[in-house]
Amino acid sequence: MEKLTGNPLFTFFVDMMVFLNLIFLGFEVDADMPELESWVRIIFVVWYILEMLIRVLSLRKAFFMRLLNWLDLLCVILPVIDVLGGATGGWLWRLSGLRALRLLKIQAYAKTTRSLKDLSLVLDALRRSIKALMYLQLVMIFVFYSAGAWARGLIMRSGGLDDVPNFLGEEYFGSSIRAALTMFQLATLDGWAQSAVRPLLAVRPFEGFALTGFTFVSSYTLVSLALGVLVWSTCEEARSSSDHSDNAKRAEDKEILHQMSRYFEASLSMQDRDFIDLQELKDALLIPEIALGFHQLELPLKDAETLFSHVDDKDHGRVSLHQLIECIEVLGMPATTFDTCCLTARIGGTATFTTRLVTRTDKLINRLQDLGALLTCGIEELTRAAIEDPDLTEVPDIQLRKAGRIRHHNSGQMLRYTG
Repeated sequence: MEKLTGNPLFTFFVDMMVFLNLIFLGFEVDADMPELESWVRIIFVVWYILEMLIRVLSLRKAFFMRLLNWLDLLCVILPVIDVLGGATGGWLWRLSGLRALRLLKIQAYAKTTRSLKDLSLVLDALRRSIKALMYLQLVMIFVFYSAGAWARGLIMRSGGLDDVPNFLGEEYFGSSIRAALTMFQLATLDGWAQSAVRPLLAVRPFEGFALTGFTFVSSYTLVSLALGVLVWSTCEEARSSSDHSDNAKRAEDKEILHQMSRYFEASLSMQDRDFIDLQELKDALLIPEIALGFHQLELPLKDAETLFSHVDDKDHGRVSLHQLIECIEVLGMPATTFDTCCLTARIGGTATFTTRLVTRTDKLINRLQDLGALLTCGIEELTRAAIEDPDLTEVPDIQLRKAGRIRHHNSGQMLRYTG
């Protein structure tokens, strides 16, 4: 029994019967075939009894521990009483249509299926927005009831609406409840001009303009808030769904790395060694399963040479299995805010260092140019003094310089690369 209730085929058949029952509830209203309808109801009832027996015998006490199972059982017992009691499709039979709520469990299936990801987003967004919409509904009830009482008092202040032609005053503002419903009609722009405002505006302009102002304010605030809640819940759900997808992707990557690690462990054990070289990594990528795993990891390093050189940063020509797996894990991790800050600081620090180096180099060049000018002036003065002073001409260094045997070095213009 437990295997039967857990079988996807059994679950699919149960859901299909519930779906067909829902269609039949709409079909029997228009069809005029009482005998056929009676037999179809009996078929549905017999199947529901059989289904409940299978589920109760399979789950035993666990079946009665969930509130949803009790509600499902109630939606079966009441139609059974109605049909087997000889009724011709009464309101108890129509309660069987509530079993269609079990079809909402497709949400759990949609979460694990990529093709139904958008459906999961819609259902989760609706579930997330229920609480906010309930609060908004309470606010709208309070506003419409208060506005209805205000409008009714404003319109009835002159003694009635008998002087307004083509205006159903008793139907629209005969009581506070009717007035609140009319204000809701104005807020939703449901024939507000033709049925409520236009006839009143022709005879009583002030009241007509007051209702028109309420219509514009309520339709573009309260009603728009409902759309805003749905948009907010959808965006929040999409953001959390994206985080969930990232977590699922990391779990898949972890499983792929585990399988790769098992392969390399077996390979190294067969070769009786504890390191991986470039050839070992290339041979591994020739295996279709390993190559598919690397492709699914979506690493920024596509070929074996680049990946191995990244792991073997010290150029030993060999790496351990732990180093390889750890490096692949780091490469597969998404960049965090801290990583972005570190990269920005590294780039900014390099740029700052280069800028300061250029500044210091420019200052050094200026100082060297000043020193060269001073040395040139000094050499010229020494040369002039040696020519004019006969005593200096006896110095061997001066004689050699005058003879041209010693020349001053004149360095050429050197280009400086500043990047």
